[in-house]
Amino acid sequence: MISQVGTQGSFEFLDFHVDYFNAVPEHFPQVLGFMGVRGDPSKVGRTLLCDFQKLYAKLDPSLIKTLREHKLTWTIGPTTFSKHVIQGTETMPIFNLFEERIVGSGGIDKTVSGSLEAITAYKQLKKIAKEIGCESEGVWLDAGDALFLNQRKTAHGRSSYTAKLDGND
Repeated sequence: MISQVGTQGSFEFLDFHVDYFNAVPEHFPQVLGFMGVRGDPSKVGRTLLCDFQKLYAKLDPSLIKTLREHKLTWTIGPTTFSKHVIQGTETMPIFNLFEERIVGSGGIDKTVSGSLEAITAYKQLKKIAKEIGCESEGVWLDAGDALFLNQRKTAHGRSSYTAKLDGND
């Protein structure tokens, strides 16, 4: 697995997120593909998935209302974008989740702005997404394996693991 979150790389849990939701809608990749290049020989490093319908079902109605009504703004270096965290319908919710710990971002408290109510709701949402996503074992990709996911239905993350950096992981 090749990944970099912060300065800790594979040692850090990669939080649940959707890639490029901040892109212009017509350029948003609805389907995302992952290719196993080597895989973690210990099979600890896994892609974790969080189903949006399960996530929506676990949310308090007041949290849903807040995240539907208030936009949040993310600022990463010179890039700024604003979105509602929850879009779509009750039966087909779409979540805009971001990994705020990417290199140089400074974490959620330095990256996300908006009303205190919306930021607090977003943090709670991220916590619930992690609980749901970590309930299952996740998907381990070996060399040549492929995983495709619909980003309008699922967020993804990655478990932490210790990369040996010996050319085999």
